[in-house]
Amino acid sequence: MKPPLREFRAPAVSSWAGAFILISLLAVGCARRGHSVAIVAPETFRLDFETSFEDGVDQYNWVTVKTEARLEFRVRRFSCGSCRVTVFDAIGDRILDHRFGHPHDFWVVDEDEYLAIAFTEPGAVAGRWTILLDFDEFCGHLYLVLD
Repeated sequence: MKPPLREFRAPAVSSWAGAFILISLLAVGCARRGHSVAIVAPETFRLDFETSFEDGVDQYNWVTVKTEARLEFRVRRFSCGSCRVTVFDAIGDRILDHRFGHPHDFWVVDEDEYLAIAFTEPGAVAGRWTILLDFDEFCGHLYLVLD
């Protein structure tokens, strides 16, 4: 007589643990590529990463209490390319859309640092904002802050 087949069941995850994992994943943001280091808090959103000839779009989500924000776009060793930053508020209104390009639009060796400041439209709706970074052959160390 054959022994009965045993049924395998994965251990159950408690609802609070599942919720914690889901919230953690949403809080960090979802990048198409895994290179970005995001620090997210209700008052501040920060990215800090190095890239070379980056193309494509990264999307991040930021749950914030703000109704307007200041964007600091800083790049060290900015040698080529551009990055368009687009921000949508909680109801999907575009509140910032700005292309940051290399100041000379050609290759530069030993470019030290590039800094630009921009502001979202006032009166945005607080909640879950969407941040899109659209890279076009972008090269440099990007440090981006919304606060």
